[in-house]
Amino acid sequence: MVLPVSRQRLCAQSTEQQAVSLPPRSPVSALIIALMHEFESLEELFYQLKASGKAIRKVAYALVTVYDNARGPKARKA
Repeated sequence: MVLPVSRQRLCAQSTEQQAVSLPPRSPVSALIIALMHEFESLEELFYQLKASGKAIRKVAYALVTVYDNARGPKARKA
């Protein structure tokens, strides 16, 4: 049985696996792993903001439609 797993969880698992399986040999490798984790978090935030933007556009379209309908057919032709 295959369970649905979010992309964020997969990214977090891969980062954790890298951190556990490849112990840092230098501060640079630890920094790289930390930066990868931050990048994955920013990527997830980007997708959430993109989805929010779509929702905002839908609400704006609905408000414009309601406003146009409230003005009536004569106002729409002008």
